[in-house]
Amino acid sequence: MYFLIYFVVIGISVFFGALAGLGGGVIIKPVLDAIGHHPLFMINFFSSVAVFLMSVTSIAKQREQRKHFPVKQMLWLALGCVIGGIIGNQVFNVLVTSFGDEAMVNLVQIIVTVILLSAAILYSNFGNKTLDMSGNVPLLISGVILSALSVFLGIGGGPINVAFFLFVFGMSIKQAAFSSILTIFFAQLSKLITIAVTTGFGEYDFVYIIPIAIAAILGSYVGSLTQNKLTDNRVQTIYTVITGLILLLNIYNAVQILV
Repeated sequence: MYFLIYFVVIGISVFFGALAGLGGGVIIKPVLDAIGHHPLFMINFFSSVAVFLMSVTSIAKQREQRKHFPVKQMLWLALGCVIGGIIGNQVFNVLVTSFGDEAMVNLVQIIVTVILLSAAILYSNFGNKTLDMSGNVPLLISGVILSALSVFLGIGGGPINVAFFLFVFGMSIKQAAFSSILTIFFAQLSKLITIAVTTGFGEYDFVYIIPIAIAAILGSYVGSLTQNKLTDNRVQTIYTVITGLILLLNIYNAVQILV
C-alpha cells in the first residue's frame, strides 16, 4: 500500500517540480512527514534521490531542446553547490546530534521552510525590483547559499531557488526554473556523495527506491514536456498555487508536532 502511495506522491511532486522549477522535494518532504511511515532521515534521503533523478531527467530533456547550454555558468554554480551541499548536510547532522530529538529538528526545518516559502511567494508575485547581478562570483555564492538551504531542509529548495534567481539575476520565470533545477542537481549530487563517503547507505531502506526512481523519472519527463507548451504567466500561476499549498501543509505538520 505504501509503495503505491509513495509512487503517486513522488510522481506528482516531480511533475510539478520539473514544470515550475520546484524540484519536488518541497512537496515530497511535508507529504511524507504527514504520512509518517518513515523516520526523518529516511524521508530526507528519499526526497534527495527523487529530486536528483528529477533534475537529471529534466536537464537531459532541456538539453535536447536548447541550442545554447550555459556550460561556464554550470561549472561555477556546481562548485558553489558542492560546497553548500556539504555545509547543509553537516548542519543537519549537527542538529540531529544536538537535539537528540527528530521531532525538534523537523520543527526547525519546517519553521525555516515556512519563512522562506512565504518570502518566495510574496516576491515572485509582488516584487518588482531585482539586483540584476551577473558574473561567476555571484553564481558561486548563489550555489553555496541555495545548496546549503536545500540539503539542510531536505526539500530540494525549488520555490526558494526560483524566487532567488528572479531577484538576484532578474531572470524570467522559465529561466529561473531551469537554473533552479541545475542547482538542485548539484546540491543533491553533493549530498549523495557525502553520504556515500561518510556513513554509507547501509541504514537506508532501499526497497522503496525502485518505485521512487521510476516515479521520479516519469514525472519529471512529463513535467519538462509540459513546461515547453505553457506561457510564462501560466508557469508563474502554477508555481504560486503549488507553493501556497506546500506552505499550508508545512504549517499543518508544525501544528501536529507541537500538539
